[in-house]
Amino acid sequence: MVSKIGKSNDFRGDDVDGNPFERTGYFKTWTMAGRAKAIAVPTLVINGIDEFASGDALKPFLDEIPNVRLTTLEGTTHSPHFERKEEYMRIVGSFLTPS
Repeated sequence: MVSKIGKSNDFRGDDVDGNPFERTGYFKTWTMAGRAKAIAVPTLVINGIDEFASGDALKPFLDEIPNVRLTTLEGTTHSPHFERKEEYMRIVGSFLTPS
């Protein structure tokens, strides 16, 4: 069986123009829009205040998931689980603990 996925950079940017986050290959046209509505469990979305993947990237999750909660952490970027680990773990723990 031959995979539809070829080289390793099919999923990430190719960094040709200095932007390793530019979507190329498979992810060039891939979107969560229309798919997130299939998520039927309570969902926690956490992002950093200085996150490059925000706004339009979060919109399908916030618009389509029926029971979604967004938490944005100040002073963080794409890795709040590293940048503010204790606060991140507190938020996740609170989300997972029944009220």
